[in-house]
Amino acid sequence: MARKVLISFVGTGALDKDSTNKRQYLEATYRINGTDYRGAFIADVLTQHYDIDDIILIGTVKSMWEAVYEAFCKKKGRSFDEDYHIELGCHCADANRISPLELPQKEKLENALGGKSHVVLIKYGLTEDELEYNMSMILGIEKYLENGDELYVDITHAFRSLPMFLMNTLIHIQNVSKKNVSISHIHYGMLDVKGELGYAQVVDMKKILDVNDWISGAYSFKEFGNAYKISKLLNSEDKSASELLRDFSDSKNINNIDALQKHVQRLKSIKELPDIAQMTVAPVINDFVSRFGNSKSNSNYQYKLAKWHMDKHNYSVAYLVLTEAIITYVCEQCCYDDSNKSDRELAKDLLMNNSDYQGLKLIYNKVNGIRKTIAHAVAHDKSNATIIKTLKDAIKKLENTL
Repeated sequence: MARKVLISFVGTGALDKDSTNKRQYLEATYRINGTDYRGAFIADVLTQHYDIDDIILIGTVKSMWEAVYEAFCKKKGRSFDEDYHIELGCHCADANRISPLELPQKEKLENALGGKSHVVLIKYGLTEDELEYNMSMILGIEKYLENGDELYVDITHAFRSLPMFLMNTLIHIQNVSKKNVSISHIHYGMLDVKGELGYAQVVDMKKILDVNDWISGAYSFKEFGNAYKISKLLNSEDKSASELLRDFSDSKNINNIDALQKHVQRLKSIKELPDIAQMTVAPVINDFVSRFGNSKSNSNYQYKLAKWHMDKHNYSVAYLVLTEAIITYVCEQCCYDDSNKSDRELAKDLLMNNSDYQGLKLIYNKVNGIRKTIAHAVAHDKSNATIIKTLKDAIKKLENTL
């Protein structure tokens, strides 16, 4: 069973006007999915609601760590050390923005949280250096996670830039981390509405990450021509569109030129998409289709495909497709069947020996020479810059012809 890990923040508390204790987290009623919980810390509430195993709490040295210690000792039935509670409270009350990032007997506080819980101390975030430090500490949370963990995130008591840093960390974990970690919920306790409602509504903001998924999927398609992520996201919404986009990506990645041409027509059929996909993905698909939808001939389509691969930095495939586009063009000029191997060989012979194709031959020889070098992994003395420039120059020179 997956370990449930809560990531939450600890603030500096509030002033209770009816108490002489100036460092006090005031209790509130939090409502989660129709169930009410009474508590000072939403982290405590979420721990109860989801039966959390381990907790990662983030805060400054000024945060209400003594209140955290007291709350979790009592909730979990652990031994409560009054002397330590006072020591921790005095330490935090006297701390300020330049205090060292340390707490007395921090391990004792972490033990109160239970299991493999951790306390992460950060700075106020008042300068660029402090912001950079906080970012590194929050990104470093990944080291406390284990393969298969299920994350529950709370940003209720986060302050200043911290919610943005944490969201970036979650995006990193979701898209880059090698650990197979799932993000179950991102909660925010709306304390600002408790006066009107009589309770703080706890809302789930995981949709923010869902939006990021669609954006990163659209980016992957736009920049690299890979629609795998979009396909996965669409799977539960539209299986037909999902399969089409996966097949398109497969065809692109094995350079199945004929199949890609058919996919251009099929992509036009994708009309209905979820609202978020309509905003993020539809423009990318439409842009792709518009580049190939009006191809006048096979050679024209192949030329456009070579240019598209070049724009996506798929230079080796661009060389391969451009070489074939030139042969296809000669086939079309001579009324040969450009899908027939023998006819393509005849066209190639004509290209090499007929003076009418002298200019085209020079371009073909340059392009094909580099194509062979790339395809056969032959050692050469050409720089990457030279190879890329040769491709760009060839595509530009062939613009009017193909």
